[in-house]
Amino acid sequence: MGFLGDTAKQLPRFLPWRSLQGIARRRVDGFWGNDQFRAVQEENMHFLLEYTDRVHEVPQIAREYAEFDVLRNYRRWHPKHLSRQPVEDVEKFLEARSRGRGVIISFVHHGQYNGVVSSMARVADDLAGVPKSERPGFIVNGVVSPEAFDKKAPLALRQHFKVCAYGPNIKLMSATDGTGPMIEILENGGVLAIAFDVAGRTPIKFLGRDMLGSFGMARLAVQTNVPVVIISSHKGADGLPYGRVHDAIEPSDFPDPADLLAEIIRRHEPAILEWPAAYDSPHSRLGVAKAENQA
Repeated sequence: MGFLGDTAKQLPRFLPWRSLQGIARRRVDGFWGNDQFRAVQEENMHFLLEYTDRVHEVPQIAREYAEFDVLRNYRRWHPKHLSRQPVEDVEKFLEARSRGRGVIISFVHHGQYNGVVSSMARVADDLAGVPKSERPGFIVNGVVSPEAFDKKAPLALRQHFKVCAYGPNIKLMSATDGTGPMIEILENGGVLAIAFDVAGRTPIKFLGRDMLGSFGMARLAVQTNVPVVIISSHKGADGLPYGRVHDAIEPSDFPDPADLLAEIIRRHEPAILEWPAAYDSPHSRLGVAKAENQA
């Protein structure tokens, strides 16, 4: 059953890329009449949007959220497409690298995040004129959970991390390796990619909600004095995702790492509000503040 089950999960790899949206939509059509299924989707979007001015749109957004969740699961079997997403303003990343220090790329679990960093790296090599024979022109060290290196992890999770590592510019490293190797990479002019929306013990505000996040990325940036470059995900007119690079943030512009972290979050929020249905598993990302847990 395990072999047959794993084989069935891989069926989307044989489906045309452009057909996946319609297939996901029809699949959700079959579930949407189930009150329990619909309530779970609405609850996820209500949790994400409760303290924003889009909360009244939850019933409509929840439907799109369900479709995108199915679609994301299908698309992971097409790493070549996911690693070639269009990415705007990559020049801003190249400008940050030209400052002669390391760079931290800050992303979020939104859109097709598993391929947006590798997509940006490909475009960066194109813009920098790196000859094909000399690529990759640089390496992005993606900080990921240790499950990425577990050969016994569920098939879908292993495939997810294959997408994250797809492309010549990407190398994955475990978050459990500690800050030592990360500091060494940054101090030697290297590049790290780190998700900001991971649970920790630092009180933060995210889309108006009190939550608990990780202080690690901001602390690394301050300790090594490297710029932070945000990459966000957006929905194209054709329904396909694309990325956008934002102006680099200098840690020296902020009196405290907490202020830097707040600014990183503030710059991520508009893209998520613009396309909330593409946020992956709201309950599993940042920690919930103790007061809310007790409510």
